[in-house]
Amino acid sequence: MSRFKFLAGMAAMFFMGLAAPAAAQDCDIMHALQIDVKDGRFKVYLNDVYLYEDDDRLIKHNRGFSDWLVQGENLVRVEFEGKAGDFSVIRVCKGAFPDENGDFPDADTVGEAKFDGAASKDMRFNRKAPVEAEYMKAEIAGDEGLMEAVKKLQDAAASGDVDSVIAMHAPMFRDAERQGVSLDWLTTYMRDILSNNPVDIATGLVAKPIMGGRAYQVLDAEQQSAISLNAVYEDTNVFWKSGTFWGRFDGKWFILAL
Repeated sequence: MSRFKFLAGMAAMFFMGLAAPAAAQDCDIMHALQIDVKDGRFKVYLNDVYLYEDDDRLIKHNRGFSDWLVQGENLVRVEFEGKAGDFSVIRVCKGAFPDENGDFPDADTVGEAKFDGAASKDMRFNRKAPVEAEYMKAEIAGDEGLMEAVKKLQDAAASGDVDSVIAMHAPMFRDAERQGVSLDWLTTYMRDILSNNPVDIATGLVAKPIMGGRAYQVLDAEQQSAISLNAVYEDTNVFWKSGTFWGRFDGKWFILAL
């Protein structure tokens, strides 16, 4: 996933290519986390799935929730260390863009967590729409063979076997196509960065069941993924990682999301 320095880049990443804003009852609803950290670091979890961590280097911004949602109640947990941080879960039409202050004028705030010291706080929101994602179709059958699949991914990436790496992302490609992403662009992007940059291989990985055992999250003690790399793609600095989220389909393990 690319890491952007500026709010405009982050807004584009989460809202580009989607429908134009409309009245809430007439549009596709998405939920996002509004982040305003003046002093501190934080980690964010959705439905007990670790999503990301960051600090106060960015101005007020928003990050949409796309993966690991469920129909009905969803739980957002923020673990905070520092002196000042405000977080809000907002409900907004897909396609909306924030104003110059990082706010969505037509958004509904459905949860808030304010921090003036180290703490962990939860927020909840309700999703009415069914979840159409590949992780909802994965088999619940334990983790047998998972770490062998992770090792296969690492060996393929280290040896330059890009075709095998891409093939292991089949469910992620199906999700991307359903969301309107060009598979030709995605394939070209992955092939370029994997072919032209050294890959870091993580060790000491641990698999954690998520989504009721339907998927697994694989990370090391530093929250690093199985493979990662730094690259420059189309004049943009990119940090890319994969092998984090896995699911089993017809008895075989595949990568669900980066």
